[in-house]
Amino acid sequence: MSRRDARRRSRRWTKRSERAIPYGPFARLTDWWCATRDARKGIPQLPPEDARAGSTPADTEPHLNTPRMMFLGQLGAGRWEKEWIVYQAEVADLTAGRRNAEAQRDAFVEQLAPARDRLRQADQPPDTTVRLAGEQHTDAAIVAQRRRREQADRRERVAAEVGRLVEALHATQTRIAYLDEQIAIRLRVTQRRAAMIEAYVRRREAAYLTRLVRRHPQGARLNTLLRPTWPQPPRWLRADHQPATTAPPADAPAWHTRAAVS
Repeated sequence: MSRRDARRRSRRWTKRSERAIPYGPFARLTDWWCATRDARKGIPQLPPEDARAGSTPADTEPHLNTPRMMFLGQLGAGRWEKEWIVYQAEVADLTAGRRNAEAQRDAFVEQLAPARDRLRQADQPPDTTVRLAGEQHTDAAIVAQRRRREQADRRERVAAEVGRLVEALHATQTRIAYLDEQIAIRLRVTQRRAAMIEAYVRRREAAYLTRLVRRHPQGARLNTLLRPTWPQPPRWLRADHQPATTAPPADAPAWHTRAAVS
């Protein structure tokens, strides 16, 4: 990512926050109209008041549902999935770059271990009695000086190699940390957008249920029986979720199995 792209993305993420998803008059009137129509038809139909006699608590738990509630639940689930798709598209390059950086880091680590072994060997005192070709009649002190100089040169080369690998490894680790932070930022932005979607869906369902209870012929009893179950949020919406940098979570995108409100 270029510095220009980073500045542009930073400005986009740090600009003044926008208002929540607007719940306009058309959508509100539509929800009210559906609630009125359902109430006039007696939807949902309430169980008989004596149905609890001789039944277990699990059997007597009412399952109240309407087509409008299912529609609103699926509306939120669809928007959640769209945010997940956008997130995956935005972090695709970052994730690929991180995988490349991981491969480079592993290569540097693999090269660094034998290089450090060679450096430890170079730190050992040389055998100053070894004579090479042409040194049979050379003074022993000169031979020892040559062996020590050769050992020092060899150690300097190995130390330079180790230093280069360590520097490259640190640079790669810094790159991975930077990419992790960019991916995490994108995930947090996506989570906040998904939270706004959840608030929007809950607001519409609350408006629908309020109108439904007020217009329903058994509104007072319906109000006591209503136990709205909101769409099951995906795992990546949790604040403690860690972004996947090598593969998407196992529950994406098939996380909305309980999207219908019951």
